[in-house]
Amino acid sequence: MTEARSELTKLFSSSIMLVIIRVGGLVCGFLLMLLLARSMETEAVGQIITGMSVVMLLSILATLNFDAGGLRFLSEYVVREDEKKAASYMLFGFKILFTVGGLITLLSLIVYFLPVNHEKQILPPYIFYALLSIMVFGWMRLSSSYMHAKGHVIVAQIPRSFLRQAVLLSVVAALVYVKYPLDSELVMRLFYLTLIIVAIYQYTLFRSDISVAGKIIVPDNSDSKQWLEMGFYTLTPVLFLEFSIDMIILLSTTVISQADIAVMAVVMRVAGFLQFGVTAINMAVGPKIASALHKDEHDTVNHLLKISGLLKLLLVFIGLLAFYLLGEWLLSVFGEQYAAGFSALMVFACLPLVITIFGPGVLFLTVLDLKKYLNPVFIISLLLLTLSIVFIGTRQGIVGVAISTVFVWFGWNCALYLVIKKKSGYDISIFGLFKNAMLKRAAES
Repeated sequence: MTEARSELTKLFSSSIMLVIIRVGGLVCGFLLMLLLARSMETEAVGQIITGMSVVMLLSILATLNFDAGGLRFLSEYVVREDEKKAASYMLFGFKILFTVGGLITLLSLIVYFLPVNHEKQILPPYIFYALLSIMVFGWMRLSSSYMHAKGHVIVAQIPRSFLRQAVLLSVVAALVYVKYPLDSELVMRLFYLTLIIVAIYQYTLFRSDISVAGKIIVPDNSDSKQWLEMGFYTLTPVLFLEFSIDMIILLSTTVISQADIAVMAVVMRVAGFLQFGVTAINMAVGPKIASALHKDEHDTVNHLLKISGLLKLLLVFIGLLAFYLLGEWLLSVFGEQYAAGFSALMVFACLPLVITIFGPGVLFLTVLDLKKYLNPVFIISLLLLTLSIVFIGTRQGIVGVAISTVFVWFGWNCALYLVIKKKSGYDISIFGLFKNAMLKRAAES
């Protein structure tokens, strides 16, 4: 009993620390956006946001999303004490990064210094430094996933989820304080240097664990096909669940100006706090739901869904009311031009409502071993998102992009809900919870 309680306490403490780290990173990112918005032209801010989104998304390409398999494969090799297989897995990921990421870096250098790019129109400086950053951030992604799989959960998250934002915020704040003129090229240079500094620090933390990959002479890559398949099959879910803001920003650059990108990014950051609140509730109740699902405890699952669903619904309505009353003022803190994004803020703020209505679909599909349905749903959703942003965003600007996003989020959450209901019988939607509650009350009476 004492040992179980100790494990539970340790798990709870780790969860709290992870939330603190993520919230710290979100706050640092929010303050950085505020500093940039108050210190620079709107178009320059949009260029910086675009550059950072390029890094986030192309780092997935540079690693072939290899880090997605860390918990599945590397943790298994560690448990089996198969040091050769574990080292081979890590080495294989680094080889992918140095091959694909190295090619991106080389092509970027060639194009940037071509005579035809002497006016920097073909490859602007802010994109050039973003492309250079891909290798570094890709290395951070791989290293973080390796350490997470090896059980160093909290330490693995600090450099990637908090430290890089905090360091860049500190440097930019210092420059703003001394009134040094900022532009998109300078900020992206600082972003690149910040990643290098944090990556070096990350290496010092994980050196003893990662260095074993470089010592292996004949690697065992017999499972390499499975490693690569895992990255491929989880690619679109990762885009939607982890890098949705960056994906929407890059898709939107085809239909709205860089100045509008800056306004939209601020709007999405503000609305993102409400979505993070909903996600945090899902994270808190997720392990309990997963445990109840494994034990086939239907009543417990429905009870947990009911409690968490009502809590999320209350949070969403409070958030929507707060945005309606204070949203325009909050956006104006970034600058008067950002207050024009109020209508888009109200639309983007509906995303947490959509997630609340249809319930934690990804969790259920994962626990019930129905993950094969994730990729088709998200591939179709990506195509719909691209088309809707092009057609609606072209006509309606930022609000059109917001409407397109909510429309697609409604679609994929509804699709996952229907799959779960059909395959498992669980009705995880908020309407299903009320229906179950009424049926139970009727049965008791």
